[in-house]
Amino acid sequence: MKHTKKVFILLILTVFMAYLLGYANTEKETAVNKTKMLRKQAVEKTNILIDEAEKFKKSKNYQQALDRYRRIIQLIYQFKFNNNFLIAMLQNQNDIAIKVGEFKEALEAAKRIEKIDREFFKRQSPFYAFRVAETYAYLNQAENAMKWLEKSVYKRGFNRMAMLLESKLQRFKDRKRFKLIVKKINANLGIGQEAKKINLYLLDGSKLNLDMLKGKVVLIDFWAQW
Repeated sequence: MKHTKKVFILLILTVFMAYLLGYANTEKETAVNKTKMLRKQAVEKTNILIDEAEKFKKSKNYQQALDRYRRIIQLIYQFKFNNNFLIAMLQNQNDIAIKVGEFKEALEAAKRIEKIDREFFKRQSPFYAFRVAETYAYLNQAENAMKWLEKSVYKRGFNRMAMLLESKLQRFKDRKRFKLIVKKINANLGIGQEAKKINLYLLDGSKLNLDMLKGKVVLIDFWAQW
């Protein structure tokens, strides 16, 4: 009789444990399904906000466009969307915030971009450092602007002279540090230096080297047919 009671108790315990495990699994599945549903809704909402932001940008309603990008970025952080996507949206936030004069917000976005690229992707993009430098220029913070511009040029190899001369950083063009940066970029590009030796064959089969054209203005067009 005692043996029968023990078996009966064990049977009850087994059934109860199975019930608890089943309940736990059901709860887990419910939680997973809920998370998937919320994520799907967030993706749909994000797509709607992107469309709205683009429409506001085209109509030059930048304040409304900026509001949409802020909300998109909140969703990205909340649901841990792709970091490449996050960088793209932060770039939009930076651009639009500058247009409406929200320079501090633009700077925060630029710094986030640079940090994600450096810490998550393990890259050292000169262009993201340049973006931070230019945003500091909008705030008229010369010291910080020069620090980031030097980082972009000296440490990361930024060499887009046209981009520099067309940027807000031009407001510091008379400063010694800016002039040294321009000099460094010119040196990296080879501006003012002797051209490299180039030898080529013309259509008639004759040989031409660059030394033969010394003292003349020469335009070299590098192209390819894909």
